[in-house]
Amino acid sequence: MGARGDNSPGRLAAVAVGGALACAALARVTLDVPGSPVPVSLQTLAVIGSAYVAGGLGGLLAMGLYLGAAAAGAPVLADGAGGMAALTGPSAGYLAGFLAAPLVAHGLSESARDWPRPLGVALGAGLAHVAILALGAAWLVGGFGAGSQQAIDQGVVPFLAGGAMKTGVIALGVWALEAALHKG
Repeated sequence: MGARGDNSPGRLAAVAVGGALACAALARVTLDVPGSPVPVSLQTLAVIGSAYVAGGLGGLLAMGLYLGAAAAGAPVLADGAGGMAALTGPSAGYLAGFLAAPLVAHGLSESARDWPRPLGVALGAGLAHVAILALGAAWLVGGFGAGSQQAIDQGVVPFLAGGAMKTGVIALGVWALEAALHKG
């Protein structure tokens, strides 16, 4: 959608603000994961969805704005966290993944243009989730001294089912939205 549409500076700014606000709203929906220092949230719906609304660059701008607001102390992260302490805590790697995810999602779905659209979107969204989890686990190992197996057990495995469900929601949502837009 975004890459195929208007990418003027005004539109990019508008979708960046919208993506950042959507991410902040979805960060409010959290579920603590027993044994994990990071909660499950619906944020990745906005993180990855922004790539399909705004393109890779627009999604990157949206997440940059979102993380910039968090760095400035706005309580926009999961559980209402904000500030530099939140950006350097256990979630830091996942948050860094928020910057990579729109580029991964958009790039891979565009590479799969000849595929049925929901499958191309699912590929991009699924691998964007993998990128977020990989950076999150790497941070748990490097930043917090977790062992590799502990990082996988606590920082990846609990998020796989939710990531798969959110990938499906994104793929179906993009397909439905694009179908509705093409009708008119």
